[in-house]
Amino acid sequence: MLKSKLKNFKQTFVVFLCFMMCLSLFTPVSTFAKCSHKNTTWKTIQKATCKKEGKKIKVCKNCGKSLKTKKIKKTDHLYYLTNYKPTCTTPQFVYHKCKYCGKSYTERVGKPLGHKWSKWKIDTKTLFNKNTKAVRICNRCKKVERKNAKNIKK
Repeated sequence: MLKSKLKNFKQTFVVFLCFMMCLSLFTPVSTFAKCSHKNTTWKTIQKATCKKEGKKIKVCKNCGKSLKTKKIKKTDHLYYLTNYKPTCTTPQFVYHKCKYCGKSYTERVGKPLGHKWSKWKIDTKTLFNKNTKAVRICNRCKKVERKNAKNIKK
């Protein structure tokens, strides 16, 4: 009886060893070995903006396990700029608008350019009128200015 039990045990043990060997062929070694989590990287899962904090996680490159989570501080505003050139009567303006939250403001830069007037010329249409007019034109904005010709300094 003892021999038959020993024989059954040997057969069962051999079958078990065969099963384990077959299993080890199809199962990656990493399944059996405990990962040391020494090969890691940080992955950003939510980007920080001026409105909200972001989030990043530390992940093991070998087994994919998430090891640590950290918050990323809110960022400063990310402004897009629109530049408006100065004119004769208005200064240069720079319009700032945040990409994320829409916050905006306008910055005044410098002073208006001022008109660049041509020389005074007699308006031929009024030459024979009682009040002869003189005309000058701004070379930048084409504004026309008229004055009584008697009041023009030479």
